[in-house]
Amino acid sequence: RLVKKLTGLTPHEYITEVRLQYVDFLIRNKKVKNATEAARKVGQNNVTTFNRQFQRKYGIKPAELLDN
Repeated sequence: RLVKKLTGLTPHEYITEVRLQYVDFLIRNKKVKNATEAARKVGQNNVTTFNRQFQRKYGIKPAELLDN
């Protein structure tokens, strides 16, 4: 309840948010080569779900960011 009170997010949502922010940092600083590697760096084994979450948050696919 404390996490929800402080962040407005459930613990699961908060962890997902932090992971997405970290992977965004990794992608923008060219620390990963592809979306699969990015997903694995943050502990996400299902790359399809990761891509969907990333696109929902940032409005762009991770692969498109990596290409730029």
